[in-house]
Amino acid sequence: MIDREDLMEIVDNDDEILSELILAFDEDYDPIVKRLEVTIAEGELIHRTRDAHSLKGIFSTLGASEARDIAAKLETAMKEGDLPASEALLGEILKAGEAVKTEARDILSDLRG
Repeated sequence: MIDREDLMEIVDNDDEILSELILAFDEDYDPIVKRLEVTIAEGELIHRTRDAHSLKGIFSTLGASEARDIAAKLETAMKEGDLPASEALLGEILKAGEAVKTEARDILSDLRG
């Protein structure tokens, strides 16, 4: 999921910045997803697209383009008020996000040796 070459380019091959980036992702991801789950469950899509947009940015910063693309589709579905698509895309986000989290933690573990 994470393109390590892109990620290293994003952080200019700086392991300290990479570590901080992964820790920030790990801290921010779960609360954003929880808000998205509540938003979609309540059907309040149009007014709460910021979280999908934030998730798109977080994935992009990590070089996780596949997850970023799913988040972009979710953002669009929410803006359009498409509840069935939003529900389906949230499921995809949860799978992709867990894969990104696992890979990001592996990268962090490698950095710490």
